[in-house]
Order: sequence, then C-alpha cells, then structure tokens
Amino acid sequence: MIGDGENKINQNRQIKLFRKTDIILIVLVIALCAGVWYFLYQQNSDAVGRGVARVVVELDGELYGEYPLATNRDIRVWTGKSSYSEGDEPTGYNLIVIEGRTVYIKSADCPTRVCVKEKRITKTGQRIICLPHNLTVRIEGGEFSADAYTR
Repeated sequence: MIGDGENKINQNRQIKLFRKTDIILIVLVIALCAGVWYFLYQQNSDAVGRGVARVVVELDGELYGEYPLATNRDIRVWTGKSSYSEGDEPTGYNLIVIEGRTVYIKSADCPTRVCVKEKRITKTGQRIICLPHNLTVRIEGGEFSADAYTR
C-alpha cells in the first residue's frame, strides 16, 4: 500500500515535469521560428533598407550615371536612337523612374517598348534592358538577395 502512494506521487511529478517541458519546448520552437523568419525577411528585404544600394544606368556599355535607390527621381536618358526622329530635336529617350525603393521605365520611344512593360525591380542584381536603345538599368550595392530562380 505504501508503494502505491509513492507511485501516484511519482506519476504526478512526472506529469507536472512533462507539462513544464512541453511549455519550454513550445517556447523554444516559437523562438526558433521567429529567428528563422527574421533572418529570411532580412535576406529578402530590399538592399535599399541598408542604405547602400544604387541604380546604375549604362548606355552603349558605358556608364551614364549612378543614383541612390533611396531617393525618388525621374531620369530622362537621351539615347540618340529613334525610329521616330524628326528635325533637330534630341532623339531616342527612356524615362527611368526611381520611386518608393523601386525602379522602372515609365516611357520610351523605342519601337517595341518591351522595357516599359517590364516589372519594377527592387533587389540587388535585377535589371531592365532596352535593346533598341542599348540601355541597361540595374541595382547594385547592398547585400545580394536571391529570388526564387537561380540566374
């Protein structure tokens, strides 16, 4: 009979200890998940958040200009190449917009306008290319953040 009472006490202690262990385990798992989420969020966030990303514009393979990604601005690039040129006005243009830590080409007078249809770029390594004008717009600096595709 004495042994039965001790077994019940030991079982109650094991149950309480198991419950505390469960709580500790759950807290540790939640903390681990939060840590992984924070790490992944930081890796996939815009390089601009670190204040070092810049937009690099190249025309005919030569540097046209570098602009901070954190500053909103419009950049009109005169390329000198247009199928619609008339008179002595500058020909061939692309209007590049840096806005809200994204970059896109708002308008262009190239025949295909594929560059205008491209989505906005936000991460280091992404680029927009206008083939008729031989224009490249890319984001450099910051930490590289890979997307779902391997390039």
